[in-house]
Amino acid sequence: MVTFLLLGLLAHTIADFLLQTDTIVETKNSLSPKGFLVHGSRVAILSVIGLHIYGVRGLIATLMITVTHVFIDLGKCYLDRNAGSSQRLLVFVVDQVLHLLSFLAVFEIVEPSFSQSVLNFYGRWLFPKARSVMSSLLAKTGLSLDRFLLVALGYVIVMPVGAVIVRMVLDAFNKELDRDSSTQAGRYIGMAERALMLTLVLADALTAVAFVITAKSLARFEKLTTDKAFGEYYLVGTLASTLLAIAVGLTIRGLVRVI
Repeated sequence: MVTFLLLGLLAHTIADFLLQTDTIVETKNSLSPKGFLVHGSRVAILSVIGLHIYGVRGLIATLMITVTHVFIDLGKCYLDRNAGSSQRLLVFVVDQVLHLLSFLAVFEIVEPSFSQSVLNFYGRWLFPKARSVMSSLLAKTGLSLDRFLLVALGYVIVMPVGAVIVRMVLDAFNKELDRDSSTQAGRYIGMAERALMLTLVLADALTAVAFVITAKSLARFEKLTTDKAFGEYYLVGTLASTLLAIAVGLTIRGLVRVI
């Protein structure tokens, strides 16, 4: 079950936050079928890639996940049309919770298990030497497939997903705040910052996170002391970003002990 959920969530987050462009979002928000079709096809492709190791049951699960995903997104777009900034954050959280529940429901209905024929195909015919090397590396580093997927999911959450969450938090507090971090450069800097913080938490160097925040503050010191609005914006954004990275890191460390 754990592997299925991690593969499904990884496919979901990549499709929703890495491959979903602003154009697709705008098309979906206009309730155009084209936007949902394009997005749904990407969810389906990534789900097939992740879940094909479950054979026919994996394909059935992919179909159910894709259809459910599209309908959940349709409901979200309807709600977003008349929602304020703070309400959009709530809608976003509910949307993601519903997606998670849909994975659990699909697992209960389909009851997927690894397809032996698919595993044999990979083991005998498709890159058998590479598979052996990867298995050896995972064993030496103490990583299992589930742990590897969990860490990968963590980085996806703190980077592209985190960019969306932090932006929504800022909008919920004050729509008139400086929009500097909405630039591409600011977005990528924020993602790199959260990735570094997550790495430090996973390496059990939580206190080093303070140095990242200090270095960031020094780079903006002059503007922080002269622009009160930017100071508020910076504080909210930094706290949200730091809290997300630390929460995800501690969650991963806790889950790694039990999977």
